[in-house]
Amino acid sequence: MRKVTIKNQNNEKTILVPEGSNLLSVLREHAYVVNATCGGSGRCKKCVVNVNGDPKLSCQTIITEDIVVEFADDRRASKQILMDSSATHYRIAIDIGTTTLAGYLIDLDNGKVVATNSLYNPQISYGADVISRIKHCSLGSLPALHRVIIKVINEMVTDLLPNQRPEHLILSGNTVMLHILMNEDPTSMGRSPYIAPFLSSKEFSGDLLKINAKKVILLPSISSFIGADIVAGCLYIGLLQEKKNVLFIDLGTNGEMVLKANDTYYGTSTAAGPAFEGANIEKGLGGVKGAISAVSYEKTLMIETISGTPEGICGSGLIDIIALLRREQMLDETGLLVTNQESQLVHRLIDDKFYVTDTVYITQKDIREFQLAKSAIVSGIMVLLDQAQIELSSLAQVYIAGGFGFHMNKKSAIAVGLLPVQLEDKIRIVGNSSGLGSVQVANDLSLVGECETIAREVICIDLNKETKFNQYFIDNIYFAL
Repeated sequence: MRKVTIKNQNNEKTILVPEGSNLLSVLREHAYVVNATCGGSGRCKKCVVNVNGDPKLSCQTIITEDIVVEFADDRRASKQILMDSSATHYRIAIDIGTTTLAGYLIDLDNGKVVATNSLYNPQISYGADVISRIKHCSLGSLPALHRVIIKVINEMVTDLLPNQRPEHLILSGNTVMLHILMNEDPTSMGRSPYIAPFLSSKEFSGDLLKINAKKVILLPSISSFIGADIVAGCLYIGLLQEKKNVLFIDLGTNGEMVLKANDTYYGTSTAAGPAFEGANIEKGLGGVKGAISAVSYEKTLMIETISGTPEGICGSGLIDIIALLRREQMLDETGLLVTNQESQLVHRLIDDKFYVTDTVYITQKDIREFQLAKSAIVSGIMVLLDQAQIELSSLAQVYIAGGFGFHMNKKSAIAVGLLPVQLEDKIRIVGNSSGLGSVQVANDLSLVGECETIAREVICIDLNKETKFNQYFIDNIYFAL
């Protein structure tokens, strides 16, 4: 056995582990949050910790001696008190995102959100996307993934409502996240025919899963890859009540969308990858503290962060940077970074990296990741329109949701081809609609029934079976001339 002493900003703990253990596995097992978006394959280079004073990739470190490990437990919490409240009855809504969890405290006396918080999903130690989480579950890590999500939910509840148990806890999230929460094996969703063990809503005592709430309600999902987060979003925008043709798109770790056309509902999920949540981006972050959320340039380069000093780039910041590089002719139509000596920003391009600050940059590989993501989104939109036999021009409104959507610059999104130019005047940014829809349910529990109706009515389109999707994808991979 070897002694591992773990130090971070929260505590210091010493544990004994078998010689030959993998350090990342040890940190996961003891519920430390390490950013390992590649799932531990050594590709993302984000799981760096100090081992006996030297920086090392935890996923590539085998414990052969007693070691001291120092690192920041990468939760990146942010909390906001919106108003004082002296209520005695509260409910809490939490959106369980693949990358980030968002919590809302609701005062039942007036129905208002009085506090919010957000936290990285600690499952990011097992990979950035649902496919990597499913893989780890299939290899026996379901209990560990379940344990860490229960732990972080309880931390968020306690943070929002110290010394009390909320009357109800409303939970939304994608289908895989909800299965892991329930300790249900999601492996069947990772292979054809992609069947989810359950899709309907659930209500149970918090004691069942040792959750710090009197009652817990899980909202229903539509399919294996169109989850309760999308149902909650559709509820929030009032999709059932819409009279015109509208499109709802949730841009997060996955790209899910629902089209209402001629009173019929079509839904799909694109393999967009997690670029919009900062994963698979070398200096990427989710929508959390330290993330660059907006970039503009006139005479000087202007940077905005969600809060704090810039440490990385979230999805909206990435879009702004790529739009800026296109405008400055430092990025050609194929997505290749080029040296344009006429641009005042050319000095920031060093070794195929464009530096936004002295330490934060985007790489050529980051741009390629974005191209894959944006092409998947646009191509998914076109397939849904084909299914409904309508044109882009017939859409009355396009709702953009997702953690980064709240910060997204519409003009930048159009400039980089993330959304068709024909939709520019029809885009409405709605922020974290999954969380906000869950807040609506917290205020009126009867809305669970409306959520069930939404989940039941949506016709799911499998893009893997749509031959036109591949052609659209090829057509949209590049930037417009």
